[in-house]
Amino acid sequence: AAGVEVPVGVRSVVHRVLGVVQEWLAGERFAGSRLVVVTRGAVPVGSAGDVVQAPVWGLVRAALAENPGRFALADVGAGTDAEVD
Repeated sequence: AAGVEVPVGVRSVVHRVLGVVQEWLAGERFAGSRLVVVTRGAVPVGSAGDVVQAPVWGLVRAALAENPGRFALADVGAGTDAEVD
């Protein structure tokens, strides 16, 4: 994350995602749905990944292991300009 101190950026992003994950699991209206979490460069391919995004990937993988079928992960390349609808 350009221009963001890594520890501050990691705490901020992980805290926000954790809140969303907890809200998703607690909300009865989401019980039959899957939350797709998209990261950018969290999974390095051929070079270093994004150290701010990587912990998000780990957090959601842990939530997925505890709640099969409730989450999905997608990682787009660091230079990819992808949109998700």
